[in-house]
Amino acid sequence: MIMVQQLLTNAARSGARVAVIDGATSSKATSTVQKYLKGGSVDPKALTIKVTPRDLAKTDTGDAISVAVSVPYDDISWLPAPWFLGGTTLKANCTMRRE
Repeated sequence: MIMVQQLLTNAARSGARVAVIDGATSSKATSTVQKYLKGGSVDPKALTIKVTPRDLAKTDTGDAISVAVSVPYDDISWLPAPWFLGGTTLKANCTMRRE
């Protein structure tokens, strides 16, 4: 669980870093998060990724842009019956300022 939580944190940071660059789109940020987590064996289908604001073209320099990532623990556990954290959702969020 701790390893996946760290992966989510790093993926949110990577997505936010892409999102704040001039010419970025929400789909580029989302794709960055998915690729990062796929490399960590987290199924992209299980993820919920939210880029705020959705339309990055309408943001100005200094505006806050957030990337939030979540995944149900049941979808990432390697244990046959995740009884300890079953039903929990792991979450990470990163907010950066538009460059």
